[in-house]
Amino acid sequence: KFDWKLWGHYVKESLPLGIAFAFNSYYFQVDILILKHFQGARETGLFGVPFRIITTLFSLLIPMIWVLLPHMTRAVKESVQQLHEDGKGYLKAIAVVTGGISVFLCLEAGDLTVNLFGAEFRESGLILATVAPVVVTHAFLYFFDLTLTAAGRQRLIIVGSGVIFGVKLAADLVFVPRYGAMGAAIGTLCADAACFAVMFNLTRKYVTSFNFFRIMLRPAAALFCAGLVLWLVRSLPFFLTFFLFGFAYLFFIWLFKVISPSQRQFMKDTIMGWKRRFYPARSA
Repeated sequence: KFDWKLWGHYVKESLPLGIAFAFNSYYFQVDILILKHFQGARETGLFGVPFRIITTLFSLLIPMIWVLLPHMTRAVKESVQQLHEDGKGYLKAIAVVTGGISVFLCLEAGDLTVNLFGAEFRESGLILATVAPVVVTHAFLYFFDLTLTAAGRQRLIIVGSGVIFGVKLAADLVFVPRYGAMGAAIGTLCADAACFAVMFNLTRKYVTSFNFFRIMLRPAAALFCAGLVLWLVRSLPFFLTFFLFGFAYLFFIWLFKVISPSQRQFMKDTIMGWKRRFYPARSA
């Protein structure tokens, strides 16, 4: 027998996630549509390069973040304090990965666009460098969505999705007619900044703050130093700067002790758990 009450409960609980997914799916489409209307094919094409790069990165990073949901749900069932402690490690990992990507995109945007799309899209490099920080902010926003979902507060996700879509639409209508593709980049930054402020405060109020700004100090220091190294060697060939930046970044992560001993042990236990699950004979 079909249980309408149970079905209604599932729809009610999952609808906020569906609405948030819809808003995020049209995140960059707003820029493309408004650019086509106000500026034409050239400006739309210039914005299309960072659009492809950023959305490709999103498609890789977001599923990696969403796999944390079962772990966070399990943690919050024990206590909010347990979620707080586990979440700090997750946030550090997200900051390290996305921060490195963002800095590399900012400083190597010109060479990256030329190597991937050709010299005719060199102007897109500045636009890519401008929107690169959204790799970090968007990853944090998805993590806040997971936190609220794990704590049973997923309806609040609609607020953040509405803010990012509304601010982006308003900013694009203001900046795109005047500045073209760069105006779309500015609108993207405005939308992400506004949504980050809203979602961080909602997460802090209804779940936990994770001591967010305190735990970001060491990752930020490592990222700054590695970024300085990349800036000093940016005249070298593109593929070489990639490896130099990677080695420097790992060194400064170790130097500043970004990952604490307890977090290293947690990662080790998690990896061993995966090995026992997928390769039981080999890990025995």
